[in-house]
Amino acid sequence: TPAALKLFMYVVRHLPRGKDYLEISKDKASKEIKVQKSAFYKAKDELISAKILIKRKGRSKIYWVNPHFLFKGKRPDTIREAYGEDSVIIQSRKEYSSK
Repeated sequence: TPAALKLFMYVVRHLPRGKDYLEISKDKASKEIKVQKSAFYKAKDELISAKILIKRKGRSKIYWVNPHFLFKGKRPDTIREAYGEDSVIIQSRKEYSSK
């Protein structure tokens, strides 16, 4: 729906660089994207059903963002943090860059 697209664009604008989650306040988001709260809830449910957003357990306003749809940051830096400098992906990238 148009409201789901607006909410997705809100997520694009507000997702912090290098993070894969953000807080979505219904009041702030619905005001910024100019939809009523009922349309906000429906849009949020659509993004959850499409597996674009995933509700974080124990945190009512925090949502994970599926990196297959949106990632803000440098993927090699994220891989390096998760797997270390010796990861196969980082080594392959270095070999490719030196050519």
